[in-house]
Amino acid sequence: MGCFRSSDGLHFNPLWHTISILLNLIALILLMVVILYNAPLDHVHSTLEGKVGLRMWLMTVNETNGPLNFDSPLGAGAVDSQSKRDHFTATTTQSPTNDSKSTEIEEVMKSSGGVSERAETDSNPVIAPGTQLHAYGFGIWGWCEWSNTNWQGDARCTKKAVWKLPKDADGNWDAVNRIDWPNAIRSALSGVSFMLVFIPLMALTRLFILIFVIRFPGPYPPLSIPWQYSNLPPEVRRSWQTTAAWMSRNWKWQLVTFIIHMAFFLPTIVTVLIAKGEVNDTYSGTQLIGGGGLDAKLGNGFSVLVGAWVCMVLSQILCVWKTGLVMRREGKKRSKKSKG
Repeated sequence: MGCFRSSDGLHFNPLWHTISILLNLIALILLMVVILYNAPLDHVHSTLEGKVGLRMWLMTVNETNGPLNFDSPLGAGAVDSQSKRDHFTATTTQSPTNDSKSTEIEEVMKSSGGVSERAETDSNPVIAPGTQLHAYGFGIWGWCEWSNTNWQGDARCTKKAVWKLPKDADGNWDAVNRIDWPNAIRSALSGVSFMLVFIPLMALTRLFILIFVIRFPGPYPPLSIPWQYSNLPPEVRRSWQTTAAWMSRNWKWQLVTFIIHMAFFLPTIVTVLIAKGEVNDTYSGTQLIGGGGLDAKLGNGFSVLVGAWVCMVLSQILCVWKTGLVMRREGKKRSKKSKG
């Protein structure tokens, strides 16, 4: 162990300090992925191609059975909300006025081997109905819907910061309003998840501090230090690097930081878990109109979000650890009276 500690028993090996920096950097990257890689940010309405189900959704919902089609919400704007939900079920008959449109759709289906094809204009998107079930992904910036039996296919996405349903849904574009979602999805999910946007700033600030205090001049900080800067020892106040190192190792400051992080992380985590439980409890089996059911699952974004929080907590623990910060070797003489 001689290579890990000085003659005074203080560690000067940069291993734990380096790991703390890496954990914080990993957390920052994971948070940015969760924030940026869900609903597209370029347009309010957009179409994605390929593996949209693998995006960083906080929660995904799949229709499990019943005659429910991944079809176009055409005509949804001309009916009331209850009719929209009724239209959510597939129908096998067409009215006489729609015979020509039905024939055209059948021809498209035959030519594509039963796979939906899309022809859209800027003002009126048209998507031929297919035989696949809907899947929905809910994220910070909006939601997407696609076929849950073909994750390689196209998805219709809506971008809206702090979105609410049914207020922000467009019946001429998406079909999300055909389900009476629980309040945790309709109103709460987007609001609490928007708080995640501010966490990368905290992670970036902490990363800068950890890099800034590398090989600080000393003395080495104890676990508990005075709250007020003026009460710090004079040899500490002579160097901003040392002051930052002392604050980084102070367990009181680390506890406050943990509580702040929890206030931003926990609402989203709890809301997603509640929403998942409500969807599965309400729409399991064949509870939808037409005999369909829903299966809610935690999205990739939820798992990555929890992983980012774990990395941030581990980084904090390493800082509080007795050997968590690396100091200049000449600082050992200044540390004799301040060892924690």
